[in-house]
Amino acid sequence: MNHERLHVIDSYKVNRYSVSILEAEKKKYYYVSNDVNDNVIDSLFYAFRVRIFSTDDAFFHSIQSFQEIFSNLSMKAVEFLDEQEMRHDLVDILVSRLLGIDKLYPLFIDNHINEIYQDSFNFPIYIDHEVYGRCETSIILTSKDLECLITRLKIENNLLFDRNNPSLKTELISSRFRMRITIDQPPIAADGISFNIRKFRKMGFSLTELINNNTLTKEAAEFLIKIMNRRRNITIIGEPGSGKTTLANAIDLLTPDEWRKVTIEDAIETVNQLNLGKHQLRIKVPSLESSINITSKTQEIIKLLHRTPEYVFLGEIQTPEHSKAMFEALGAGLKGIQTTHSDSLENIIKRWVFQHDIKMEQLNALDCVVIMRKEILRGGKITRKVLKIYSENNDGKIIIQLNGQIIAFDEVYSDTELCSENSIKTDLAENSKENLFEIEKSKERQFHFTNSSITDLSQAGG
Repeated sequence: MNHERLHVIDSYKVNRYSVSILEAEKKKYYYVSNDVNDNVIDSLFYAFRVRIFSTDDAFFHSIQSFQEIFSNLSMKAVEFLDEQEMRHDLVDILVSRLLGIDKLYPLFIDNHINEIYQDSFNFPIYIDHEVYGRCETSIILTSKDLECLITRLKIENNLLFDRNNPSLKTELISSRFRMRITIDQPPIAADGISFNIRKFRKMGFSLTELINNNTLTKEAAEFLIKIMNRRRNITIIGEPGSGKTTLANAIDLLTPDEWRKVTIEDAIETVNQLNLGKHQLRIKVPSLESSINITSKTQEIIKLLHRTPEYVFLGEIQTPEHSKAMFEALGAGLKGIQTTHSDSLENIIKRWVFQHDIKMEQLNALDCVVIMRKEILRGGKITRKVLKIYSENNDGKIIIQLNGQIIAFDEVYSDTELCSENSIKTDLAENSKENLFEIEKSKERQFHFTNSSITDLSQAGG
């Protein structure tokens, strides 16, 4: 790449870090540096390091969470900088370097960055920027850098990560950021250690913010609020990274304060609402990548029946066991929000029925299904949008035939712009006449999603 062709298209500050977005040859580049002289930083850091490691106190004799250790080191850094008559905004630079995450830390605290990737050891990482999309960086992590990150994650969650357990999935939380990290190493990762870091807002997006950034329309938001207030089940589906959990959090933040809510996740992505005056129990279960067998998502979903929640959040329903436990819980009367991966209503129904052995009758528990789509635009920018919403109705408009039985759905919302090229209606058009004929002739029970419509959408209440 010819660096002479690079030109700056934007720049901004993140604490004491300076960020530049550059462009060349149809690619964008993310460049970050601190605005303090390197020699000054080196001198301060080595003096701070000597101070910390010469201290003989309980600080070094107990296992601390990342949030605790960063907070404690930050307080010591403030004291140190006061003695040096230096500004406190150097704290992050000193502490992140001491913990060995200084190359990644500016990306961790840049709220414009949504995801961080490394595909192979000794290759630059790249990011997804909310404004400029996919951006390359010049950041290459050394073995020591990766070791510091992995050691912290293992300590944080008491997880195994070795050749016999080569995948790790967990979260990293501090007062400045919330992230879910998935790491793979050989023999699974053929080209060396790789990772995907997905960042979340500390307090998540509100529905108003999602409307403003075009994730969904005001009408769709009002409809989902109405469904939630009536304590109906909302199942959100979409491909990875399509914004399922972001939307779920936005809806969940609007639940009445008096409701008792229980969340079950293998990496905590829901927003902590206890400080907001809400009743919330968050349960973390081992991920599919984990070797820990103290409990499972399936077991904890079943236990929900004895925890008396008004609303539940089930994150990433993936396996047949997860699906069976979810439908058993919903069939027992539990209400809440669920997320799972698929690209269409038809495909998720087929997976549940044919692959996960869910009985047709159990599909009655699905009150509302939201389809989300991730779009990668020209230039690498990524958008996440609500594509369709299906809800209960006695006159199904979308027909799916499975094993001679008919399932009828009512499409209560559709983003016509997104659906113009690839809609579920279009996908089913070829078989629509045959399916309608089957409805008239079929003696089988029809399963409906029903009783809601999009009338009075302007009223958000129940």
